[in-house]
Amino acid sequence: MLGHAAVDQSCLRATIARRPDVLVLAPAADRAAAAWHLIAGVRRGSPETQIMALVDAEERPVSLLAGEVSADRFLAEAASIDDVLRAVLDLARARRAGEIARRPRPGA
Repeated sequence: MLGHAAVDQSCLRATIARRPDVLVLAPAADRAAAAWHLIAGVRRGSPETQIMALVDAEERPVSLLAGEVSADRFLAEAASIDDVLRAVLDLARARRAGEIARRPRPGA
């Protein structure tokens, strides 16, 4: 999901309710802190959703201990659309592979 509008809580709830495979966030300049708040909301409402953030290195959370406010994958804000689409497909495939691996095997 790519967009350019500010995200409000009702939009976030509607997005989480759809249980997306991958959520792509591209925070506006100086809005990374707000994006991390949104990521925490997605983690609580849809923990299986993979999150990719399009932010430059200096805007990323400083600590890996940030936990629930950290995206699963980061790309530079200036990444090409091809790079973004490839990364989205990689994340979606990894999520699906994890779901398949967790399914009980027949006769097991």
